[in-house]
This record gives sequence, C-alpha cells and structure tokens, in this order.
Amino acid sequence: MDWPGAIIKQGISIGTGSVIGMGSIVTKDVEAYSIVAGCPAKVIRKRFNDDVIQHLKAIKWWELNDDLLFKYAEYFTVPQKFISKIQK
Repeated sequence: MDWPGAIIKQGISIGTGSVIGMGSIVTKDVEAYSIVAGCPAKVIRKRFNDDVIQHLKAIKWWELNDDLLFKYAEYFTVPQKFISKIQK
C-alpha cells in the first residue's frame, strides 16, 4: 500500500522538530516544533510552549553525541526534565 507523502514547495524551510501531516502541501516556511497539515498546510498547533521551544533550540540536542543522548533518553517524554538535565 502506498502512503501519500507530503509535498514541500521548493525553497521552503522546515524547522527542527516539526511534524508535517500526511498528504500535506507545504507552501510556507514552518517554524520549529510546529505541527502542520492540510492543503495548503496550516499550523495545527505547536508541540511545546514557547519557553520549551527556545530551550530546545538553544541546547541543540540534535548535535549531541549518541552516548549523551542515550544517557538522558529516559527524559525524552518530558522535555522540561530533559532540558534541565542537559543544562547541568
């Protein structure tokens, strides 16, 4: 079974941690940690509050090495705890 992917217009930026809904057509830049869907794609909501988003962007978790990520993996489901552990 083929699943419809998303279409992203050339030159569009998708922010870190964003979720693009299946079958969406993205015609505008998507901010970090946003959930967008539709045709054209519109913001459904943010994944986290602005404070959490700022901290996640500041710590650049995606650049951390695998060992450090594994060490703090138990906190992934509670971003505030993950941020606090990484910042120590």
